[in-house]
Amino acid sequence: MWSRFPLWAQNHIGLLMFPYVKSYLLLSNLVALYEERLSQLAIHRQLTLCRRIRALREYNKFTQAEIAERLGVSQAAYSRLEKGEIEISIMKLIALSEIYDIRLQELVKGI
Repeated sequence: MWSRFPLWAQNHIGLLMFPYVKSYLLLSNLVALYEERLSQLAIHRQLTLCRRIRALREYNKFTQAEIAERLGVSQAAYSRLEKGEIEISIMKLIALSEIYDIRLQELVKGI
């Protein structure tokens, strides 16, 4: 019901009529900040994993086309995966761990 009013009006109404509304708004702002921080952390984790996958590929002297073929995707899709433009599925992570002969836990360790 209160969401139809602008935020400044919600705060004003909360102060005058319903003291709990201001607390609710403060809590909702904190939740929004927390969700934004979680989103930032998720992006950081994704990019860290992508850097690790690229480093493994380069260390093992594979080309993107070779890894893409083993994963059953195009080279362009694999390139986007390495850049973090698309999310890596658990199935792709398992396949990558098998390609590089490392345990999945080692691939995602610390992420």
